[in-house]
Amino acid sequence: GMRVPFIAAWAAEDEHNPWQKKLPIASGSLQSQVANVTDIFPTLLDLVDAAKNMPSNHVVDGVSLHRLLTGKPDLNRS
Repeated sequence: GMRVPFIAAWAAEDEHNPWQKKLPIASGSLQSQVANVTDIFPTLLDLVDAAKNMPSNHVVDGVSLHRLLTGKPDLNRS
């Protein structure tokens, strides 16, 4: 497979921004664990609490990147 770098950052740090409080992305941090483009949609669903509004039979590919974006290891990823 091919690995492509992915950069995630808030445009500007804002301590009053509720999204940044919920998903704090540390400036200058590096995450070496592998993720997939299909993980972006579940990450956005998680961020805005929209997963609860999805039909129960709707399959969403991917897994939220929340742990990786906040600098924590995700033990479910290799």
